[in-house]
Amino acid sequence: HVSSFFAASSRFGTPEDLKDLIDQAHKDGIAVIMDIVHSHAVKNEIEGLGNLAGDPNQYFYPGDRHEHPAWDSLCFDYGKNQVLHFLLSNCKFWLEEYHFDGFRFDLMAIHDVETMNRVSAEVRAINPYAVIYGEGWTAGDSPLPVERRALKENVSKMQGVAVFSDDIRDAVKGHYSREDDRGFVSGKAGQEETVKIGVVASTSHPQVDYSKGSNSKFAYATSPEMIMNYVSCHDDLRLTDK
Repeated sequence: HVSSFFAASSRFGTPEDLKDLIDQAHKDGIAVIMDIVHSHAVKNEIEGLGNLAGDPNQYFYPGDRHEHPAWDSLCFDYGKNQVLHFLLSNCKFWLEEYHFDGFRFDLMAIHDVETMNRVSAEVRAINPYAVIYGEGWTAGDSPLPVERRALKENVSKMQGVAVFSDDIRDAVKGHYSREDDRGFVSGKAGQEETVKIGVVASTSHPQVDYSKGSNSKFAYATSPEMIMNYVSCHDDLRLTDK
């Protein structure tokens, strides 16, 4: 399936081209992370799952489809063995065959905590230094109970998995998609405490008052390594756009 994917579009080159690129990056001291985006799928991609294992609808919770013409936000039902196998097999294949150094999960909270722990354990059995992180939120609601979602607020339930900090992102820069919203660096008042939340990586600290945070209201991380601080590396408007 991977070979067919690359062969389908010459702009992607061949599987060998990708392997050569990753190999050269490693020689230059650069790690390469794969973006796992099971959350966005156009209709023909969803139907294409049927080529792997029958009815594609068996992979998702019933009725979990947006009617947006460009993409669907889906919630894979990892309680089904074939779905968990699909994800784990993908990750292990990219590690062993292409030597990616880790994975970044889009809308990671459409996955459940148990699944992410399983991914972390099996990936690190192959590469102990693999990096695993993702967006600790969903695009909309999810049929998963909140306490089971791989949300940023549940990051302490996950082992070796980190989440993006939208706290410091929006505090420093302003809202990622609203052009008129400014952040701390542009002189917006009242963002100081939220910037401090980012500085301490959303952990408990005596000099940080979470009640004054403009996003998170409690310390949800128990270790700084659970948090990926960023401002402009992802999501729409960059710092310079502001």
